[in-house]
Amino acid sequence: MSMHRRDALKLMAGSSAALVVPVQVHSTAPPSPKGQDVTADAIQLGNDRIKVEWHRRDGVWRVSGVSIRTKDGWRDLPGPSGEYGLLNSPTAPADVAVQQGTAGTMEHFWPQRAVQTADGYAFHATLPTGALVAEWRLDPAHPADISVTMTWQPSQTAYYSVPTPALVTLTAAQLKRGLIPGFWSGTTPQSDHDLAYLYGLGVPAEPLTARDRTITTPLALVTTDHDLTLAVVAAPGVARDPWASDVSTHHQWRLGMATSDRRGTFTPIAFHPILGQAGSRVAAGQALTYTFRYVLTDEHWFKVLDHVARDVCRLGRYLELARNARPSPSASRPSSASSAPARPAGAPGPTTG
Repeated sequence: MSMHRRDALKLMAGSSAALVVPVQVHSTAPPSPKGQDVTADAIQLGNDRIKVEWHRRDGVWRVSGVSIRTKDGWRDLPGPSGEYGLLNSPTAPADVAVQQGTAGTMEHFWPQRAVQTADGYAFHATLPTGALVAEWRLDPAHPADISVTMTWQPSQTAYYSVPTPALVTLTAAQLKRGLIPGFWSGTTPQSDHDLAYLYGLGVPAEPLTARDRTITTPLALVTTDHDLTLAVVAAPGVARDPWASDVSTHHQWRLGMATSDRRGTFTPIAFHPILGQAGSRVAAGQALTYTFRYVLTDEHWFKVLDHVARDVCRLGRYLELARNARPSPSASRPSSASSAPARPAGAPGPTTG
């Protein structure tokens, strides 16, 4: 597929104009999703374009199949998983450890309970450190997308980061491309930290985490050797707002993206909040909620980038989404009519030019 460089830059840079939807931190857990507990051992969420299947085995729900409908029929992505993770730390780690994917302790788990809701499924997991609920639903406006809302309620106060579940995991041989816009877009695993992170040469073989202040579109993407693409996309408002008020907040770090995990497999991941950063210290009994989406397609990776920038982040509707967060000057000073001194009779008025 051919494209003009200018078009690519517009898509990658312009998506920062997304509607800002604040991430929610509740003093107590929000109401549990209403529905019926699933009694069967197999369930499916899908439409005529995509489908995800779960099977209950050994008391937990695992993803057993992820399929995309192509012009040649249904095709399966390799390595179905559905494993969840949770990062926690008793103290705030150093930024470099977070960036290198070594900070905190990662708990791996699958949910023990599934509830059928009005528009999908809610999966519940109980851990020694708290409880997590993940609500999965299809996006009726975009048939290749699945929206997931994660709610984490810890039982003990600490620093937490909630990564997105690994829908599938790929080996190096199964990987055709890995992409995080603004950081790297490669076709070969790269074991050299500096070449991968600083120069964008190859796909990091280490679990390097990209910062949202440099990510131009909030997605991480992998394409298989059979040209099937999976992307994880953070909802607008999860990443930092570069100018939240009347001072720059560009330095804040609220979203991380990666294309490989700590086990050396390749999968797109979003992390929120970031350990040691704003919003990551959550008190026992509070609850953190954020939303992301999966995109599943056999189209070219640039089509995914275009979809996220235009349809999710709503590039092209900037003037509708933009809002002035700075206080109005007129609110803090008298109007010009009441404060301006009277002009002497016969004096010339203001001129332009």
